[in-house]
Amino acid sequence: MTADSISVLIFLVGDKSFCLEIDVIDHVISACAISPVPDTKSSIEGIINVRGRIMPVVNMGSKCFSKPIPLALSDKFIIITIEKRYLALHVTDTLEILTLKKTAITEPDTILPGLSVISGIIQYAQELSLLYNPRKFFRNEFMEASEEEPQEANHGTALEIN
Repeated sequence: MTADSISVLIFLVGDKSFCLEIDVIDHVISACAISPVPDTKSSIEGIINVRGRIMPVVNMGSKCFSKPIPLALSDKFIIITIEKRYLALHVTDTLEILTLKKTAITEPDTILPGLSVISGIIQYAQELSLLYNPRKFFRNEFMEASEEEPQEANHGTALEIN
């Protein structure tokens, strides 16, 4: 990759393609069981444990279309990391990694000014794919995780009952 190009991962949500820059992607895993968590945003399906790290799962169907995609064994979780925080993105499939010249990416402000959650639009397989700006697109999910109340540890102190 050179200074005038970027690499992106193309993924499917349903039958629609989207993409993320590789620099925020840690790895991709096969879908697994999700533990539900009450009182979370509608895009949060629950939590999973990946290699000893517990992280929220974002249903990209809810995030992109306001309609969750059902969990299937063939689905994938894209594990992203932003500022040492992890999210698992539930997607239908991952397709390929593309390296593109930056000139091949349409700036979203030329089409929809002020759309900060999108950092570009690319042509892929005869359709348009949105290149998400993950720091802005997942801002609410990261904010929700940071607003959770800290849990106090119980260190086996004795309770005194009068």
